[in-house]
Amino acid sequence: MRCSPIILGLVVGLGGFAGRVAAQSTGMPVALPPERSFETYSLGVTLSDPGPGVAVEGWYGMVFGPGDLTFRLGFWDTNRGSTPVLAGADYRMPLVAHSESFPLDGALTVGAGGSFTSGNSVFFVPIGFTMGRKFEVKDSNIKLQPYGEPIVHLAFGDTSDNFFFSLGLGLEIQFSDKFALDVNGSLGDIDGISVAFGYLR
Repeated sequence: MRCSPIILGLVVGLGGFAGRVAAQSTGMPVALPPERSFETYSLGVTLSDPGPGVAVEGWYGMVFGPGDLTFRLGFWDTNRGSTPVLAGADYRMPLVAHSESFPLDGALTVGAGGSFTSGNSVFFVPIGFTMGRKFEVKDSNIKLQPYGEPIVHLAFGDTSDNFFFSLGLGLEIQFSDKFALDVNGSLGDIDGISVAFGYLR
């Protein structure tokens, strides 16, 4: 589907929205689009602002069965005297394909991972369903994929166990077959924003 300048402006505005965000396997503000943009694998880096401090994560995604699996590893400088290690994995399985009767693609997402530091480690199990649609920008090679992802978060930690809900909003900008940029923001129980840059194969 081609994208008009008006639609382009709307989805760019969506991608720049920053609020409370949906966290994936490491508890950072990352949401996932329903359609993967790589054929074989992807790798990249995510910069997150989860509230206090900043987090940096490297990730590697690959085709796995009917969906894809992404491994994440990084650290979180909390500005509070601790630097937790972040590690996790997220799986995405397409379940809904757009058609004449329904305009969106949809995928189930599930993850496991955590934020690990002495005396204050937290293990996360996020379960979500992401929906959106990929558009081609007219007269260019750019593809846009705005999406929304409601997520239920189960968190188990050294100090307490919690249950969270959030609705992530995001925009993936695919500049070519090799490079993509994701911007996330959302409403929910966890504050934060994130930007991810990926190399696609």
